[in-house]
Amino acid sequence: MYCTGAGGSNPPSWNNSLNKTIIVKSATGIENNAIPFSYSLSQNYPNPFNPTTKIKFDILKNSFISLKVYNIAGQEITSLVNETLNAGSYEKSFDASKLSSGICFYKIIANDFVQIKKMSFVK
Repeated sequence: MYCTGAGGSNPPSWNNSLNKTIIVKSATGIENNAIPFSYSLSQNYPNPFNPTTKIKFDILKNSFISLKVYNIAGQEITSLVNETLNAGSYEKSFDASKLSSGICFYKIIANDFVQIKKMSFVK
């Protein structure tokens, strides 16, 4: 990694002046955290929710992704993602306005990565 300074001087001066900017880039030119280091599924936010919530997940490499929501009985409520996605970070919204209050589960499958999390819908 390397850093460059930006300011009024040439070469840039490194001091604590508020008008200086530090730019950090990796050697490949890809900004830090642009490609996740692993697959992950975050807890939905907000939780409990009414009537919508957001589900964030990270994809390590191009993969076929399945992200589904299930009721407490294990029946599929909806499929939020069912396609091949590129590596990166994603966020999907889930709208439960037509459902009754209760506990739901969401499950991601990406290659060998499988994870399930619980969320609460309160009207």
